[in-house]
Amino acid sequence: MSGAALAAFVQDDLRHTAGYLLIADGGLVLLGFAALDPAAWGPARVWLVAMAASKTALIGWAAVAEDRFGTRSVPDLRGWLRRSPILGAGLIVTIVATYGIPGWVAFEARGALARLAVDAPWDALLVLAGFLTLPTYLRLVALGAGAPTSKVDAAAPERIVRRRGDGVSLLKETLDVEREGPTPGAPDGLVADATLDTVTGDAPGRRRPALIASRRPVTAVVAGWSHGGTRGAGRLGGTLRRDRTELLAAAVLALAIIAALTSWGALDIAGAAAEPAPIAAGPAGD
Repeated sequence: MSGAALAAFVQDDLRHTAGYLLIADGGLVLLGFAALDPAAWGPARVWLVAMAASKTALIGWAAVAEDRFGTRSVPDLRGWLRRSPILGAGLIVTIVATYGIPGWVAFEARGALARLAVDAPWDALLVLAGFLTLPTYLRLVALGAGAPTSKVDAAAPERIVRRRGDGVSLLKETLDVEREGPTPGAPDGLVADATLDTVTGDAPGRRRPALIASRRPVTAVVAGWSHGGTRGAGRLGGTLRRDRTELLAAAVLALAIIAALTSWGALDIAGAAAEPAPIAAGPAGD
């Protein structure tokens, strides 16, 4: 754990940093194997679930940060927090989920594994060793608060840090599409119908809204809906591409919140882990 934590701190490659953080937290699982007491079965399972959730959020953050700023060099990410506060919130919540708070099941599982693996005072050292990765997380946060580099500065900021009037939200864009009337060229009740003009004896091209609207062919209605739906889908697709930054950052934040809930003890993972460890039958067993 100590070696992986040190490697994560000195790494300048974002992918390697995330990988070493995963290895460092995974080292706590070995305590479950080192403990001869079957009571370690429950805390080990709790930690496995909590670690999987928090590291999923961390890897998601690293992938989105690399894609967002076009680099995986940690020094080049200086100032990332200023440009992407939603992504920053995702990392901070991930840190909380990684270590937990006293009373959370993940925090208690960490201490239980150390106590069951070794006697005092070595158990306290093992617990402290589990926090050796904290400087790496603090480095990433502190780096994000610095002056932006050229790569970070070249990336468009998230909408919440843009000046007012620099764009509209996804919800507003979608509502604008829904409020729009029939698209230009689509059939409607005000379009001249040569066939109906012939029937009524009117001059071709004369507009008769009431009569034409009542006799408009079904195919024209379907064509109008199709054209309007295609255009609306195109507008929505363009909005999704434009709001890609916010959507990806929000996805990372959602993963981090799930990880925090898991570390807290959602879905009763502590109760599930309290089940007795399986007993492997020997060769002479039934």
